Amino acid sequence: KTEEHLVLDAVDLDVAVERIFNDEERAKSWDDRFPDMETAMQEGFQELRELVQREFLRQFRREQQLPESYCPNLFALTPDDREFWNRDLESQRVNLQLYCQYPGEIHPTRHPGHCPMETDPSQGFYTIKVSRKWWGTMAPYLRRMIRAFKYAAPLVSPVLGAAVPELAKQVKSDVELMKALSDKLPDTSSDWIDGESKRLEAGRMEGERLTGSGLRALRHFLKEADPEECWGGLRRVLTPEGDYLWLCDKHAKVFYPK
Repeated sequence: KTEEHLVLDAVDLDVAVERIFNDEERAKSWDDRFPDMETAMQEGFQELRELVQREFLRQFRREQQLPESYCPNLFALTPDDREFWNRDLESQRVNLQLYCQYPGEIHPTRHPGHCPMETDPSQGFYTIKVSRKWWGTMAPYLRRMIRAFKYAAPLVSPVLGAAVPELAKQVKSDVELMKALSDKLPDTSSDWIDGESKRLEAGRMEGERLTGSGLRALRHFLKEADPEECWGGLRRVLTPEGDYLWLCDKHAKVFYPK
């Protein structure tokens, strides 16, 4: 297939997933007359949620092998006041919260109830005053990430135990703010991209080089903000399927109990 066809397939898949998750909302309204069917559908939705998130992470397997982009790559960006995004994204401070990447159970590394006001690497929480150029560099990557991120809620995880209710609230809030952010991201075909990027071939470079640029920008930021690489306790784990995931300690033990 041509690169154009691959892009169209990705868009069609996104539309299909959107429709399926709309069906999930309708399924929640069913009464007790169909408990077995409802349970089966909810299990199917959970499996689809895992698939969407796993496929997003696999897209960047090659880039993650490079030293300049080796870092946790799933995170939420939220405005500092956690209420709404300004029209001008450069006019407000932004919080970056790293997420554990366990498919179907992605969650923030921050402890429930802990709300840092400034950068706290132990919680995977970083404040950042982003520039026009940073938004332009990150936009292609953020668009792809938000597609997977918007299916993160509701969070259901027996592994996380009693922490789930508080984490679920944070995930739901982060999802809504990230969805709102997607409407405000700059157009990477406009002046947001510097002259060198404009000379790149549109289709393939948008999907690969520009996205890779976003990962490198993320790595550069985390290296400066967290030189000790605490990253909220995340560690890179090889799964039996051959995927590398950045996981919290509890989810890492799912694969390596000892």
